[in-house]
Amino acid sequence: MTSRAAAALSVAAFAVGVSTGFVGYHCLGPRPGHPAITTAPSRDEGAVLGAQGQDPPTGLYTDNEVRRVVERWTARRPNDDTLLRVVPSGSTAPLVTVFGALGLDLPRLGKPTEERVDFVLYLTWRVSPSYDLSCMTAAIDPDNERFGYTDPRRRLYGIRISKRIGR
Repeated sequence: MTSRAAAALSVAAFAVGVSTGFVGYHCLGPRPGHPAITTAPSRDEGAVLGAQGQDPPTGLYTDNEVRRVVERWTARRPNDDTLLRVVPSGSTAPLVTVFGALGLDLPRLGKPTEERVDFVLYLTWRVSPSYDLSCMTAAIDPDNERFGYTDPRRRLYGIRISKRIGR
């Protein structure tokens, strides 16, 4: 692939990401009183956030554990980098609900990397030696402005698990 074609694809991917964030925030956001996610979390909120008095497990998940999560929430293709179906298209869900549905412990993964692109903030956690979990959240959002980026109430969308670069 020529560098010109690669640059064009990069610009196109960036434009799609920005457009998705803009449309999702301004046009498709949840309305007050309407839940954003219809799937009940597989764990209660206490388990996801680390119950009081208990030390949560530390360290990464195994690649096989992560592949099982991907298989459950995609079209059963472990190398598919499309969005996981944990948050329905056009809606958002609290971080605690997303992690609970995926069966992942937030304290176990530590602090994510943060990358802001215009109105979208990408939060990325390393979940195993070979995989990353990436979530999108609106950077400028009245529903999120009082919550930190990793607050359990922060509303997320665009959830995906993908191979780490170089793996």
